[in-house]
Amino acid sequence: MWSYAFLTGMSSSVVRSVTMFSLISIAIYSNRITNTFHVLIISLFLLLLYDPLYIFDVGFQLSYLAVFAIVWIKPLFGKIWTPKYYISRKIWDIFSITLAVQFGVLPLSLFYFHQFPGLFFISNMIIIPLLGFLLFIGLLSLLGAYFGWIPNTLLDFLEFSLSLLLDFVEFVSSKDMFVFSNIPFNSINLICWYFFIVCLIITIKSFSYKRLMFFLFAVIFLQLGYVYNKKESSSSEFIIFNQYKSTLLAHRQGNKLVYSSDSSKLPKSIDTYGVNNFVTTIRRDSLKNIYIFKEYKILIVDERAVYDSSFKPDIILLSGSPKVNLNRLIVLTNPKLIIADNNNY
Repeated sequence: MWSYAFLTGMSSSVVRSVTMFSLISIAIYSNRITNTFHVLIISLFLLLLYDPLYIFDVGFQLSYLAVFAIVWIKPLFGKIWTPKYYISRKIWDIFSITLAVQFGVLPLSLFYFHQFPGLFFISNMIIIPLLGFLLFIGLLSLLGAYFGWIPNTLLDFLEFSLSLLLDFVEFVSSKDMFVFSNIPFNSINLICWYFFIVCLIITIKSFSYKRLMFFLFAVIFLQLGYVYNKKESSSSEFIIFNQYKSTLLAHRQGNKLVYSSDSSKLPKSIDTYGVNNFVTTIRRDSLKNIYIFKEYKILIVDERAVYDSSFKPDIILLSGSPKVNLNRLIVLTNPKLIIADNNNY
């Protein structure tokens, strides 16, 4: 497994899986009783010891949440229904695993990507069994190549199966009508929804009056989160974005946003900011040297390094690596704050 991890570039999801299964193997062969949650936490701890920055990797976060959801939530579906026949049992297993994973990763997916794939169940029902079959055929082909004998029929069948899988993935990804995008979801929603899901699962697993109270409190907490977002979305703010090699400013008034940029294209950060803050109208304006926001006067000193020394701004924005004497600028204008954006050397 570790050879495979090195072969595939040591991605966080592969390293997580290999580390976890290595710990499970050690626990089994040492005749110790294994607790999957303990193994999951120990592998998480070891990986973060190796590289603490893994915690900021989206794939790392999603993979651990997915495994945790399968271990914690999936057994609930076994209590609901246990099919008698093999095929129905396998279908029910895929369905329950898919649903459990969605419970675990959906809030985080909405937070990062702001979209929800409506065809996730249908695609998983076809892709997961086909992937297992393709893995088996691929291993047979590798063994045949090692011994110098591969039937043409096997290679043709493998190529046909791969083409079928890729065509299906392309077909599903082309159905934009089933991908619900631009869903507003910020950090407040993320915390509220995970708190709600945890309280819901705990209440279902072992029902009691106290746990029911926690669940009802989670419902109220979730509603308060949306009320807070609604209130915040009606406020106004002036934003200086940390845009690489570009100057990007924006003024939001409620659900309307006016941005100024030295780029003609709509910056991705504006689109993301708009979705997170429930913006419905986005308009572009030209860059100016002076902005007035509430009681603040903002002066932009760009690469031309031209400014009026009689103007007394509260905030100075340095952009485009202006060739100015900073001490003289401070003495002449006496600003309260100086900001250098990411468009400077």
